Amino acid sequence: MSTNILFVFEGKSTEDKIVECLEKHILNDSVIIKCAYTSDVYQLYREIEKDEDLDIFYLIKERDKDNPIFEKYNGSDFSEIYLFFDYDGQADLASVQDKDGFAVKTGDSKMKDMLSFFNNETDKGKLYISYPMVEAIRHIIKSYDDFKDLKVKCKGKNCQYKETCKEQITCEKEPHYKVKVSSDSLLLGDYSKYALDTWKNIIEAHLCKMNYIVNDTYTFPQKIESQHKIFTKQLEKYINHKCPMVGVLSAFPIFIFDYYGCEKTTKILTPITENNYDYNSIQELLSWAEKIIKKKRYPQEEFKLNQYTTIIDCGKHLEAMISTITQNRENPTIYYHTINQLRELRRKLEGLYYKVPEQK
Repeated sequence: MSTNILFVFEGKSTEDKIVECLEKHILNDSVIIKCAYTSDVYQLYREIEKDEDLDIFYLIKERDKDNPIFEKYNGSDFSEIYLFFDYDGQADLASVQDKDGFAVKTGDSKMKDMLSFFNNETDKGKLYISYPMVEAIRHIIKSYDDFKDLKVKCKGKNCQYKETCKEQITCEKEPHYKVKVSSDSLLLGDYSKYALDTWKNIIEAHLCKMNYIVNDTYTFPQKIESQHKIFTKQLEKYINHKCPMVGVLSAFPIFIFDYYGCEKTTKILTPITENNYDYNSIQELLSWAEKIIKKKRYPQEEFKLNQYTTIIDCGKHLEAMISTITQNRENPTIYYHTINQLRELRRKLEGLYYKVPEQK
């Protein structure tokens, strides 16, 4: 059975950048194939409403025709499908009226239906929602401590109270959420430059926020909460009020928690110290590096580990890492970072293993 995973994004750019960086640091134990629906969740609802037996893979294939993955893969090549969309309460198709002014099912009712429909990653797929949009991942204003109470207006022109709201003019003049995030979070603008520590802080903050929304406690969650339950709590706490809002929350940290479970996610987020590092695994890593150098089974051209590493010959880089680790056992703070870099390099080289001819 295939172990490939399909990620379906609402858009092509932002989501792809986020996941690419997560793959460098955390999501590096599975083959993730990415594609985009290029429209909002309410448009997807219309498609499903027409045909509940619609295959999501072939639907995306029709909409993302230029994506080369569809030349290499079929729907049967994926064991799991995950969809990442925005809440988008202001979207045209989230309105309570159609274009002719007739009453239709509300956007929130449609969202409930979608979360019930896409609730199994091994069947039709599992849907994850960002509130209010994908940019929520970096909406940290002053500090992570303030994130607990961060909420934003979410309905825009679809607010049912807009005609009687005293702040209607002010609300209509508010900048788009993307603009707001850009001005609020200047230091977290470039997803590609997020280091592992940055991701740890972001993931922990969003998971604590999820627990606060669902269970009223801003602490690290001890169990998985369904997307349907999170949405229900968003409705109760923030959305179904005279000034509809959402608690800012990203889908990606919640996916990581669901995917790895509480115990492994906790380990991922725990800072590495001398007390929790496995010295046997370090020795095994060093042995691997020495074997690779001896066989010269690595790219001979210049090799860039990541954006933080100077471009140098891969073999020399391996030798330098081995030297740093073995010479600094008495000073753990020096070699822990090097171990993480070596692990990342190992992952990349093993991905290239069968592409690199062994030299004699």
